Amino acid sequence: MTRPLYTKILMTRLLVSTKTTLTIERGRVQDHVASECVYTIVSCKYSNIGCTEKMKRKDMKDHEEDDKVYLHLSLEKIHELSIGLE
Repeated sequence: MTRPLYTKILMTRLLVSTKTTLTIERGRVQDHVASECVYTIVSCKYSNIGCTEKMKRKDMKDHEEDDKVYLHLSLEKIHELSIGLE
């Protein structure tokens, strides 16, 4: 395949899904799904302190704003780590 043809194929715009009218370049589909797509299932950014929630990226912001849950999980993690240091 010639380089100009390959570039043209990558630049072809695609309809991403039936849930949206968004179109993106074929070469950006993986990046879009990994970092932008609101329908991609993602883990909570507080998974490192024990949150096991996974949901669509578009719903995660509301979930992550529940400070009381994360304060509790943080305190549990600190306690767990301090026991490990003894």
